[in-house]
Amino acid sequence: MKIFIYSLFIFQSCSYSQDANSSIEHEKISMQSERYIHDDIDLLRKVSEKSELGLFQKTSDSLISKWTGKEEFQIIVQEVCNNLSSKGFEPRNERHELLKKYSSIGLFDIDNLTLNHSFSFLNHFTYANVVLNWSENQNFEKERAILTEKWLKNWQILETDKEVDFNFNDLPELNVPPPERANSISGVDPKEIEDPELRKEYELAIEKNRIKTENFNYQKTLVDLENMYRPQLISYFKQNYAINEAKVVEDLLNSYAIDDRLNTEILAALN
Repeated sequence: MKIFIYSLFIFQSCSYSQDANSSIEHEKISMQSERYIHDDIDLLRKVSEKSELGLFQKTSDSLISKWTGKEEFQIIVQEVCNNLSSKGFEPRNERHELLKKYSSIGLFDIDNLTLNHSFSFLNHFTYANVVLNWSENQNFEKERAILTEKWLKNWQILETDKEVDFNFNDLPELNVPPPERANSISGVDPKEIEDPELRKEYELAIEKNRIKTENFNYQKTLVDLENMYRPQLISYFKQNYAINEAKVVEDLLNSYAIDDRLNTEILAALN
């Protein structure tokens, strides 16, 4: 199962709408939405600099409500969590209770949750739990089981979708060249090519490059996520499972087909 990952395209593929007016209108809406989300991110950062937890919570709740149901929702929740995690808000425990609250909002937004956001929210949630002495909570084992399942499911998706022998030297085209017989320049609008057969050939090449670009970006992001969160996954088990639970951990890792090397590293990390 391939989960769409929100990220800026490393390469831009060429695509053209059949309806120019519709394409322009869509572009206007996208640019307007992008401007609004950046304005709200700037607002969060400015408020966080004041180090007033109550004000930051009020601003965060307002913006989360504003973006609920929109595709940018995860970006706003991510920004809230990042600021809570990195700024010195006091009281410390209240700050981490809020970090748990907002990261769980992100984690359980099933309709919009992306793999990289899921990993990030898990990391925030886990960190907050450690600070709050989560193991002393009476619901510790029940909550731990849910969190462990999410960590391992994420990792399973990542490893399943990652193409081990993917060639990152085989780059997509920045501008797709038209057929040589079209006597035109790379990246030209297909509608500028008069010959219908050559135009069709060019449109197919553009679509093929779009798919290649999408997969290239996806594979690059998977590698980045693996490098970033492999240590965090090991740390999660080290912090939340004891050495006398090694058999339980081993069975969990085997049930999600975790690779042997990572399996060994996790088991070795248990205290």
